[in-house]
Amino acid sequence: MTDHDRIPLVMVATELVKRGHTTRAPLYRELYTAIASGLIPADRDNGRWYIQPSNLPLIAQVLCHPSTRPASEPQATTPSKRVRRPAIAA
Repeated sequence: MTDHDRIPLVMVATELVKRGHTTRAPLYRELYTAIASGLIPADRDNGRWYIQPSNLPLIAQVLCHPSTRPASEPQATTPSKRVRRPAIAA
């Protein structure tokens, strides 16, 4: 497998839109988080993440159309709100 067979992570959002998989490109952070949590498949080579072009439809389904995500996939959770601590009395 060569670099020409894979899409660098920084180009995945552009490729998703360019190839017609979605009109809403995911943010880089969304892609990276999905890779780190195991939601989407990726390869790491010399510290850089790459995606197989054949996985673009799956990535679009998971990140751009979460309502159509297969039931077996874990749902993303919303971040909890910060809890404000009471001020310490002097």
